[in-house]
Amino acid sequence: MKYLGMILLCFSLWAEAQETTLEVGILLANHGQGKGYRELFNRFEAQQPEIQVRLRAYTDQEYKQKLLHWVETRQGPDVFYWQAGERLFELARGNSIRSLNPLWQDAGWETRFSPAIKALMTENGQVYALPFAFYQWGFYYSKPVFERLGLEAPATWNEFTQVAESLKQHGLDAITIGTKFDWPAAAWFDYLNLRINGLAFYQSLLAGKVSYTDPKVRRVLDTWKTLIDAEYFVAAHSTLTWLQAMPELYRKQAGMTLIGNFVESKIPQQKQTEIGFFPFPEIDSSIPRYELMPMEVFVLADWSTKAEQAYTLLKFLAEPETQRTLATGLGYIPATSEGRGEVSRLSQEGVKLLKVSQGLMQYFDRDTKQAFSRKAVPVLSRFLREPDVDATLQALEALRLAHQ
Repeated sequence: MKYLGMILLCFSLWAEAQETTLEVGILLANHGQGKGYRELFNRFEAQQPEIQVRLRAYTDQEYKQKLLHWVETRQGPDVFYWQAGERLFELARGNSIRSLNPLWQDAGWETRFSPAIKALMTENGQVYALPFAFYQWGFYYSKPVFERLGLEAPATWNEFTQVAESLKQHGLDAITIGTKFDWPAAAWFDYLNLRINGLAFYQSLLAGKVSYTDPKVRRVLDTWKTLIDAEYFVAAHSTLTWLQAMPELYRKQAGMTLIGNFVESKIPQQKQTEIGFFPFPEIDSSIPRYELMPMEVFVLADWSTKAEQAYTLLKFLAEPETQRTLATGLGYIPATSEGRGEVSRLSQEGVKLLKVSQGLMQYFDRDTKQAFSRKAVPVLSRFLREPDVDATLQALEALRLAHQ
């Protein structure tokens, strides 16, 4: 028995030595998401008992501070959550994350994800992330209000302004929005640029290669200003968060709002069928359709010494069933088309948009340098309160030059 005990002890120590612990950094919007992640990684551990996952979970502000610390100290999780676009490429240029080209080439990811999605992770021929979920932006509107006034979802800018004017004439706020924390205003700048100037110009602008005093940017603000001057936006928007602005739709006091489909999880269950969706209208028929679709991704830290085990985890996170579980728990849309069979009615609108879009953007603060966007987004928000085109263009240009 003595020898058996020694054998069992040695076996236990050997088994522990064979286990690898991977640290995974995640951002949580609520406690329910944490439970969902833990259940998912429990399933992974059951499939791969030699790999244990230790979660490091933080709220939004905590996560961004922690990420800065990880990058500065080159110590942190092996695999961690981040966002596609310029924010991703800043990490790549700083040698904080590794290229995942081997997985894209050998794990079947090329056929699992669309070229448009892959492009959001790619710079200089290197693919730096695994996409797992996305959400679309567009207009959510009150179907009962539209039906009562005989309005239809507009497809063109002329139709959109007619709808807005009709809503106003009937004593309603045409557009509800909450800019207390500034960032919702940036979606208007994004979409007006995409619809008026197209993808290539807007990417150059956000990359700092074009002056904000360019006549094309002026046209964007002039177009936006016509809506502000017509008083189509809810007057108290600067005192409201985006979530506080939504009840205007439920109470039939406003007609529509431009927001991302993360709003879906916040719509009261009894109001779900009353909310419809339409894409941002066409302004110039010669401009192809481009959309805002922020993409959620996982990356492999350059400082990780466990690349082989991290590859195993990333392959698991790329599986359609895993992506479906993750995206559903977060209220988003799976990045792989094979996992979208059960997405909700409003999320299906994002699937449709992805199919027809000829190019994708992330969002103003994700597609520009973080140091620039932190100061530029409040300028765009202020424009909704004080629509001074010249002052806004000059302020944005000064910021561009300061962050070259």
